[in-house]
Amino acid sequence: LAVLCGGSCSTTQNVGSKPAGNGKWGQMDLAGNVLEWTLDWYLSPYASTISTNYANVAASSYRVLRGGSFNINASYLLASYRFIYFPPTSRLDNFGARCSRTP
Repeated sequence: LAVLCGGSCSTTQNVGSKPAGNGKWGQMDLAGNVLEWTLDWYLSPYASTISTNYANVAASSYRVLRGGSFNINASYLLASYRFIYFPPTSRLDNFGARCSRTP
């Protein structure tokens, strides 16, 4: 379900370009292709207390990106991995958002 080139491609891949990885109900492209901007603002150290609100919505200087991209190692694909943080005004070809719809 991931779109990943491991450094063998130089740009994002078309949506649905990896049909062999589609899920049982047709879901596709759930990780990779672009790092996803999240609602979380970067906080260090990472919060270790249990909470009912897992998003860090207190404004800061940097937002968290997750999910891996077309040009990085597969080990960064886990949504739980806080890969990197940038100011929300940053723009790179491997930054983006994941769109979804109801079935």
